[in-house]
Amino acid sequence: MIPMKQLLQTFYGFILLFSILSCGDKVDQAQADSLAADSLKKKMVNISDFKKMFEGSIDNKFQIVMSLTKAGKQLSGKYAYTSVGSPTKVSGTIDEFGMISLSEYSDAGTILGTFSGKYEANGISGTWTKANGDKSLDFYLNEKIKTINDAAATCNEVEFSNEEGNGTKTTCLFNDYKTVSTGYVNEDGGMYWSYELFQKKNEKYVKVQNTALFNLDQDELLKLINERIKRDFTAYASAPDTKECFSEVRTIPTYKMNDLGIYFSGDEINFTVELGLPDFCASVGGVTVSFKISDIAQYLN
Repeated sequence: MIPMKQLLQTFYGFILLFSILSCGDKVDQAQADSLAADSLKKKMVNISDFKKMFEGSIDNKFQIVMSLTKAGKQLSGKYAYTSVGSPTKVSGTIDEFGMISLSEYSDAGTILGTFSGKYEANGISGTWTKANGDKSLDFYLNEKIKTINDAAATCNEVEFSNEEGNGTKTTCLFNDYKTVSTGYVNEDGGMYWSYELFQKKNEKYVKVQNTALFNLDQDELLKLINERIKRDFTAYASAPDTKECFSEVRTIPTYKMNDLGIYFSGDEINFTVELGLPDFCASVGGVTVSFKISDIAQYLN
């Protein structure tokens, strides 16, 4: 027969063990509840593929612009400091919670830094970190929405006669930009043209290069322009009435944005190049490619 004292010790032992096990269950449940709460904070979002422009700053000091394309979980694009204008390639990923990681690369493919942050409905915010990790700065980017419907420039044309000659000057204003197209009458009655682009800065128009009119995606627009120039060149070079003019011009270069003459005319923007043809071919001496301003709004600054 087991003594009463031993039975009581065994009973209290079971009670203690049950209490410990119960406490463990409560701790495990608390940890599970905490993990569930953390996962709820990271709410899954449905982000459609996009191509967008953003503008913002790093450390609230360095103004930047960024072009980003999302395809699935992949991000690619470029960004630039507005004071410099030279774009840098970026690529990375975005997850189902909107968390992004973007690396920026030098021309040689070396990682220069990383943007880590959260994509929201109106932009991105987070931290930029230098590649060697010795500097981290906050950044933010707001989506740059550009809607231009039925856009048109205001133009004024005047005739002139001065020591430089006589001809026609057309000035067109659109947003913060101005184009000046000057046509000079030459000795045989033909015209030759010069084109200038100006940007309003501090209430004054300052002459700028063509690239200043367009954003980081301007290479896409330039590709379209070159394709249409070459299409027209091929058509002229093979047409019975004009092919003689192209007997010594077999190919044309791929033009850069600053190689082109640019001018507004009403609701259009025009890009023109001279082909260097003989004087008797003045009627096809150049090629002009035109777009509705509203159709290329996505490329305009």
